Amino acid sequence: MRDLMFFQQKTIQTLCGVLTALITGGKRASDQLLWKIGEVLDLLLLLDEIKNAKACLSNDLSFYKR
Repeated sequence: MRDLMFFQQKTIQTLCGVLTALITGGKRASDQLLWKIGEVLDLLLLLDEIKNAKACLSNDLSFYKR
């Protein structure tokens, strides 16, 4: 889970760098690049939901461990 968190943080930093370069560069991004950025955002949202689901499961099952 910790590795997943670090991967997510590094990916977000990289994505922010790419978006900043696109905005400050003044060039129009290709459709393929925009599609890939959308796929990365979708992946990050999915990973965030998996992380939240994992936390919910451990909280729900902690009742039975007591």
